[in-house]
Amino acid sequence: MNFRLFIMEKKKNNSTLLDTLNKSVENKIGKRNSPMTLHSKTTRPVRIYEDTYKVLKNIANFTDTKLQNVVNELIEYGLQNNEKYAKTYKLVQALEKEKQKLKKQ
Repeated sequence: MNFRLFIMEKKKNNSTLLDTLNKSVENKIGKRNSPMTLHSKTTRPVRIYEDTYKVLKNIANFTDTKLQNVVNELIEYGLQNNEKYAKTYKLVQALEKEKQKLKKQ
């Protein structure tokens, strides 16, 4: 039997040779995250104006920091120190901590 045909042919349990090899490798080494992943937090896209993006990108390049981290730090700082948002931010943080405590129980 031709190797290509063997790969394309489905086995009884609906897995191909590559699926079988992948499962055996995962069993031996376990599932690993990318070494580039520093945090297990998820991210969301945010829309910003082009000129603001360029400034943030330059700051990230000059400080050798990921753009995502620069944006996150600036937003966190703004939420904590701006009179308009500080009270609400503290309240939301407290609610999140309580929610985490309830999940653990």
